[in-house]
This record gives sequence, C-alpha cells and structure tokens, in this order.
Amino acid sequence: MRRTWAAYVVAAAIGLGWALTAQAQNAGGAAKPAPSGIGLDSLNDDKLMAELAARGLNDLLERAFEINNVPAEQREGFIAQRSLKELIEKQDLSPSRRARLIKDALGGLVKALPTMKDPEQLMQLAAVFIRFGAERDVNTLEYWGDNPKTQAELRPVAEAIDQILDRCAVEAERKATDIANRMTTNAPQSLVDQWMKFDNLTTNAKYTKEMSAYYRAMSYERADSKRQEIAQQAIDYLQQWDNPESQVQPTVRNRLGKLNLVKGDYARSIELFSSVANPPTDMRPQPTDAQRYEARYFGAVAALDKRDLTAATKARDELESWQKRTFAGADNEAALKGAQAALSMLDYRLEQAKAEATSDPKTKEAANKRAVAVLLQLVKDRPELEGIIFEQLLAVTPANPDLKGADPLMLRAMLYKGDRERQLPDDQKPDEKTIDQAIAAAKELITRPGVANELVDTAAILIPAMLERVGRLAEAGSAYLDYIEKYSKNHQRAEAALEAARVIIGELRRSTPKDPATLTLYERFLPIALNKPFLRKEFAFEYARRLQSKQQYAEAVKYFRMVPADDRLSLDARFGELVSLNAMLADSKLPKSERQKIVADIRKLFDVVNRQAEQAATNAGTEQERNRFQALHVKMTLIAADIAQTEEKNPKRTLELLNDFEQSVQGLPGARDLVSEALFLRVNAHTTLGQNAEATRSLLRYIEGKPANEVADMIYGLLKKLDDDFDEAIAADDMDRARSLARARADLTPHLVEWARNSTDPKVRDSAYQYMVFDAATKKQAAELETDPAKRQAMLNEAFSAFKSLESPANHKLYMQANQGKPNFDPRVADPAVRQGIGLVGFALGDYKTSQEYLGRLLNEKRLGTPKSLIERDGEWVEVDNDQYWEAQYKLMKSNAELYKADPQNAQNQEAMDATKRGLKRLLIQWGPKQIGGAKWNEKFASLQREIIPTFDPNNIIPDPEAATAPAK
Repeated sequence: MRRTWAAYVVAAAIGLGWALTAQAQNAGGAAKPAPSGIGLDSLNDDKLMAELAARGLNDLLERAFEINNVPAEQREGFIAQRSLKELIEKQDLSPSRRARLIKDALGGLVKALPTMKDPEQLMQLAAVFIRFGAERDVNTLEYWGDNPKTQAELRPVAEAIDQILDRCAVEAERKATDIANRMTTNAPQSLVDQWMKFDNLTTNAKYTKEMSAYYRAMSYERADSKRQEIAQQAIDYLQQWDNPESQVQPTVRNRLGKLNLVKGDYARSIELFSSVANPPTDMRPQPTDAQRYEARYFGAVAALDKRDLTAATKARDELESWQKRTFAGADNEAALKGAQAALSMLDYRLEQAKAEATSDPKTKEAANKRAVAVLLQLVKDRPELEGIIFEQLLAVTPANPDLKGADPLMLRAMLYKGDRERQLPDDQKPDEKTIDQAIAAAKELITRPGVANELVDTAAILIPAMLERVGRLAEAGSAYLDYIEKYSKNHQRAEAALEAARVIIGELRRSTPKDPATLTLYERFLPIALNKPFLRKEFAFEYARRLQSKQQYAEAVKYFRMVPADDRLSLDARFGELVSLNAMLADSKLPKSERQKIVADIRKLFDVVNRQAEQAATNAGTEQERNRFQALHVKMTLIAADIAQTEEKNPKRTLELLNDFEQSVQGLPGARDLVSEALFLRVNAHTTLGQNAEATRSLLRYIEGKPANEVADMIYGLLKKLDDDFDEAIAADDMDRARSLARARADLTPHLVEWARNSTDPKVRDSAYQYMVFDAATKKQAAELETDPAKRQAMLNEAFSAFKSLESPANHKLYMQANQGKPNFDPRVADPAVRQGIGLVGFALGDYKTSQEYLGRLLNEKRLGTPKSLIERDGEWVEVDNDQYWEAQYKLMKSNAELYKADPQNAQNQEAMDATKRGLKRLLIQWGPKQIGGAKWNEKFASLQREIIPTFDPNNIIPDPEAATAPAK
C-alpha cells in the first residue's frame, strides 16, 4: 500500500516517543568508532572502502569495488556499514527502522566476516553493535525483567558481537605473531609499537568478548541451560581481572554480579554487588558514583529475582536514600532524573512480584493497581519512556483482551503496538489483527470519560492513519474527517488530516468513481475543506455545482460566491449563482421580501456577468472557448427575460431582452432548445400584453421556410416548455400562473392547426391531425381552470365541439393515415384520446350520459391501461399511479350515480348503479381505502364511497364473489 506524503506528515504530527535513558555503562575497554573526518588519501584500500561506506559515498564505493576486484562477500560488509552509519548518526529512528537497519547490517557483516582482516575495523564494528544494537535491548531486560520478544531480538545481535570479537582477536593475534616473527634484537621502536598495539588489541578483544557474553546469556530464557553455560564461561574468564592491578576491578565485579544474576546464583550476585556498593579500601580504582549506583540497583534486582521481597524492598529503600544524597544538586539533575525513572521501574516489578506472591484476590488486585499506578505516573513524568513501558505491558497482554474493562494504560499500549505496525517500511506488510486491535483500543479511549484531550486527539488521528496503512482507504478517509469534525485540537494535525483525506479521495475517485462510498466521502470532504478553519476555496465551484444538481440552491449560492474573482472559473461561478438564485424563485412559499432581494441580486449579476461573458467571448482564443462564453450570455439572457416576465411583471422588458435572440444562438450547441425557450417567453409576454395575434405571428414568422423536422422540433420544444411550466405552477398551487399558461397554449394551438393544414410540406400536413387533438385538449384544460362560470361553460362547449369534430369520417381518415403501421393500431376503433376527451368534457358539462358511454367503453376495452403504470426512472423501472385510469374510473362511477339519482326508476340506471357499487367495493377490497384512486383521486373515491355505500367497511367484510369480479358499467 503506497502511503501519501500527507500520511507521513500525520506521523510526524503524532510524535509518539519510545527511547529509554538508562544508567548502563559501555562495555569496559570497548573502542569508540573512528572519526570520519580523516583524509581519504591516507588510507589503505580496505580502510578507504570502509570510510567511503561510512560516509555514504556510494558511487565512489562502487568504483573502488571494481578497481580492487572486491569479492561479493566482502562488498556485503562494506555496504552493511551504510546501515551502521544511519544507526550511529540518526538519534530519532523509529523502532521499526532501527530493527531493519540492524537486520541489514547483521546480514551483510555475517556474510563478509570471513573476508575481514582488519582487527581495528572489527573492534570498531563490535563497539557499534554493542552501543547501537545491543544496549537498548539489554537495558530493557535489565530494568524490566525477562521478555521473550526482546530476548529474541537481542540474540542475533549478541551472537554477531561474539563472532566479530572472535574474528578481531584472531586477526589481531595473527598480526602480532607476524610482527613478532620479524622482530630482532635491534628491531626499530616503530615495529615494537606495532606489536604492542596488536597484542593489546588481542587482549582487549578477548576481554570485551567475555564482557559481552552477558548479552548472549540474557538473550536466553531462564530455564535454558545455554544461559547458565554462557554465563559460567564468562565468569571463569573474567575472574582473572577481578584484582586491583587490572585497573578495571569495579567494572569487572559489577559484570560478574550481573553474570551470576542471569546464571541464577543470587547469593553470589548480591555479594559481588555489595562489594562495589560498599567497596573495600584496597579496590582499585575505587568505584565511581555510577558504578556504585549500578551495584545498588542490581543488588535490589537480585533480591527481587530471588523472591526475597523483604530484602528487595529494603535494598530499594536504601537505594532511594543513597541516590538522593549522592545526586543532589543542579549538576546531577539529569543523573537523578534517570535514577528516579529506574527506581519507578523497580517499584513496578516489586508490586508485580507482590501480586504473584499472594493468593488473596483483593491483595493481588491492590498490588496490580499499585503497579499500574506506578507506570501511569512514570509515563506522566517521563513521556519519552512510554514506548518502552508499553512494550513491557504488551508482553503480558492477552491475545484478545476485554477492551471495555481494560486499564487506560493497556489501551495506550495496544495503540502504541498498532502504531508500530503502521510505521513499518512500505515493503513490509503490517499485521492487520494488531492494527484492528489498536483501532478498537483507540475507539475505546476516545469514548471513555476522563481521558485527557491530548490522548483523545492522538488516538483519533491514529485510527485513520492505521486504516490507510492497511489499504482500507474509504474507512481511512472517513476517519480522517471524523478526526477533524469531532476531536481535533491541533491545527497542524487537522491540516495534515485534511490533506491525507484529499489524497485518499483523489485515489478513490480514480479507482472506484461510481462507488456510493466514494461519492459520499467526497461530498462530506468538500464542506469541511471549504469552511473554517481551512477555507480551501479551490473546492468551492465543485461543491456548489453538486449542491445545485441536488436542488439545494440556497447552499449552492453560498459556495458559488466563495469562488475568488481571480479564479479561472469565476465567470462560471457567477453564472451558477445566477441560475441557482433563479431556481430559488420556483418556491411559491418564498416570502415577498426574499423574492424581491433575489430578483435584485439576479439583476446585478446579469449586468456584471453579461459584460464579462461578452468580453471573454471577444478575447477567446478558440472557437470552442468563444462558443462557451456566448452560451453563457445566451442562457443568462433567457433567465433575465423569464424574471422580467414572471417576477417583475414586465413583459415589455422580456421582449426587449429577446430582441434578435435567434441571431445570437446561431452555431451554438442546443440552439433549437434555446430558441424554443425564447419562443415560449415571447409568446407568454405577448399573451400577457393581450397581443395574441402578435404571439402567433412571432412563432409563425420564425418557423416560416424552415424544414419540417426542424419546425416540428421547435414546436414540440415550445409546447413541452408550456407543459412543464404548467405542471410546475400546478405543483406550486400557483393557479393564476397555471390559468395564464393554459390560455396561452389554447390561443396558440388553433394557429398551429391552420399552419399544418395549409403547409406545402406533406409531412407537415400529415401532422395536422395531432395538432387538432392537441388543440382540443388545450381548450379543455383552459376551460377547466377558468373561474368565471359563463366563460367556463362557453369554453367547455368549444372544447366538446373540437373533440366531436374529430370523430368525423374525414378526420378519422387522417387519424388512420397518421398511425398506419404503428404497433397494435386498430383502424376500426376511434382514437382513444378523442373518446377520452369527449367523455371527460361531457362529465364537466354535466352530460353524464355521454360521459358514461365514452368512458365506459374505454375502460371495458382497457384502452386506458391499469391502475399502476411502469415508467423508467434513473435507469430502473418503477411503478406509479396511472392517473388517467383513476380519473376515468371515478368519473364513470360518478356519472352512473348521477344518472341513477336523476331517474332511479329507470332499469338501465338501476343496473348501472348496482354494477357501480359492486365495482367500488371490488376496488376498495383490492387497493384499500388509502390506495384507491392513487394520490390524486383518492379523496374523490372516498367521497363517492360515503355517498353510495356508506356502511361498507373493506377491512371487515364477508367475501362477495360478485364484488370481486363484476366490473362497473
């Protein structure tokens, strides 16, 4: 899983530490690494290559390999020094990086060791491995006790140190012997000095090897005989140095004490430590304070390992008093701080031992709580030690701990462990179970009362960082946003989290763009990035467009306005703002003052954006750019014209804005649709001004001479726009506007009929019948919306006549010609649309006999479909109410009821009424009282039920075979 640079920023912002400052001493006599500043020209070939490797001069090193024909095994040794160089120079290495460098260095040196012949270089390498490879793990085991994981990590390093020092002793002795064989009675002093150097180096290598055997012994578990064997061999060798003449007696005696400690000879170990803590006068040199401290501390550890808790406690108390006296004063502040930390570790081990030594549950629980309290205080006092503390806790953590009951320190340790996995190099796969447990621990921490804010912040930011590391990108992105919204108290971390989320979302949008999780994450990211404290305005246009597509127009306006004036999308943003403001006006419940403000804003925007669009079109470098800016200008003109008509009630301004509109859209994509919209606005404006003839002339003038298919498209677009706006007005309960639109359409359609009838184009003449049907339907609709009773009656009669005329033989012939060859067309049957129109207008006129006849036949012949229709919506077929079926069904039943009411003795009326009651019962049983009629006609059916079958309860009935099968007539 490739990590983003932002993820590394997050890691840096987290800043979890682990290093332990210990009181351990360097192995006695171990040489320090050679300085790297010596001149390269003074070195022999091996030393030159070692220096090149140490300095990281890789190109020169490769060249030296080639010139000197260095074998592959030997090259491994020099290359391994690169890893050692990083170990030495970088003090802030993560545990995982440190482990990788040690592993790389060990791997190279083990292969190269047989070819390495420079004992000085070997001694330097041993010193590096002791200091940077072994001491950390050794200190951990000394101060915290045995830990199989740490011991396993220590062993290969300790064994490598042993092999390097062995090789060093062999090569130093070989060189000393070679020099001795060349020495004569009169040998020069320089040769004598060389012999002494290598003879001393031989002794030093053997001494250091046995001192370092302590590391190897510690790397084995207590029960392993290898541990005792290694310790005893080292004891046997080092005893020769336990004398005043050696000048290393205190160092050796402390090491003998530790070797006896790991061997399990606690009495001898305590005796040796005691002799350094309270040295005899003949010990040479006298122990330093650091050596005395070491002896006192590990004397207490020996008593503890012996399980003599009384003696261990006494030794601990004496140690505390001694270190307070000895390290008093400002000059010893650092030493005292380190000693106090080590004392806390000893206290922790003592409390643990007390818990293990008792079988009483309460006493055990109290000791364990004291142990945890010691660690909590230590983490508080020395936060840089938390890593090593957590390592010890994790060593005794169950595989699947109960997080709800877990101590906060244990949760922090699990979080630390997961973070260690997160920090593994990219080429190493982290353990997902460990990371899952760490995430669970983090979630427990951030929801647990009383947890410090800083810890909550750290836990919350680590959750997404760990998820990202294991490739769970969608979860990681969401968790980064959770951190920003819920937990972040750190601006630097918040910025890093936002950037990490941005990169993750970018990757998801490339790889899984249609995944709902990706879309949800992106839309959640945008407002977070745009608002305080980030104010990342580069995302404003994208988010505004998304809000606009969701019809969240007020929010879209807010973010369109955030797009800076110097942004390349500034003009598009102003246009988007204008479109969104215009869409807000569709809300009929908008307060008048708000509507007026929006209209004023649109007017201002129109003037500004129109000017900018015209200028941009003039300056455009390509035809494509010019068309884009011209299209913006045209669309804004349409919006302004619409606002003038509908909001400002200024149809004259509408006509002025649309002057020469057709010329302005020439060559633009979608020009026909744009002209259709302009035509609609013109027609509406002329109609409002009472200029119906002019409205028609403007349309006919435009379509004159145009190809038939283009004219048909234009008229279709105009009528569709009228339909859409009419439906919108009805939905908004704006009946005044709906009536105006219906009248405009009714005034226009007769002229279209005449135009089609008189056209010289056969295809246009063939479409005349459809215009005649549409003309009759527009008359019907306008009549039904008319509020003046007399006008309504006259308009209904006109509509009825228009529909009836379509039944004439001549018009029926036109109907057959227009539909010939279409699927399921039956030339013997009259046009269902015409019959439906006659039936519905008849009902409106109170001509129930005509309504009964026409609607009954349509329903019996199933010409109006079923109560539910299937339509395609967003790529899926969905079921919706079939309103024309329910309208016809209701009006047929209502006509039957009215005819029966007028003449109840008429047998035909009685039969129809009985069938209507059965039919209504059937529909109520089938659809239920709340579904019958669909949303639009449900209340009408409820009223009809109350009128003709008031006692019928569809929820409590005895099945009636007739009611279930008989149709209404």
